[in-house]
Amino acid sequence: MNTITMRNALTNLSTTQTSPLKKWRIFITDWVVQASVGIWPHEQQQPQDIRINITCDVEASMPQDQASTEEIVCYDQLLQSIQALVEGQHFYLIETLAEAIANQCLKDSRIQEVLVRVEKLAFLPRGGGLGIEITRHQSKL
Repeated sequence: MNTITMRNALTNLSTTQTSPLKKWRIFITDWVVQASVGIWPHEQQQPQDIRINITCDVEASMPQDQASTEEIVCYDQLLQSIQALVEGQHFYLIETLAEAIANQCLKDSRIQEVLVRVEKLAFLPRGGGLGIEITRHQSKL
């Protein structure tokens, strides 16, 4: 390693180690997806529209402003993982679906708290929705 490379490595290391953690909130709002959810036979025969709202409190070092998702909680990756979860199985209760979504979000240790709101849209006449809202925290082991 030459002197310049060594100096840059030490500078990057000291910047990373002393960089204070920042807090910010990311959110996904009014995302409508098809899900197999419900206890009634007609709900188990075909997927139904549900609305998902997610708010994640993130704590991490401030990311560099660059075209890379390595330092951030990537919205696209989060959406893809939740979509795969929702489409991958039947949930009898929206409570268990909300819990599974929260757990999926908390797999990223930078997410300290997540609020998940899930609504069934076709349940009420004349529109509207009914659902559940939960808040979960990163477990401290």
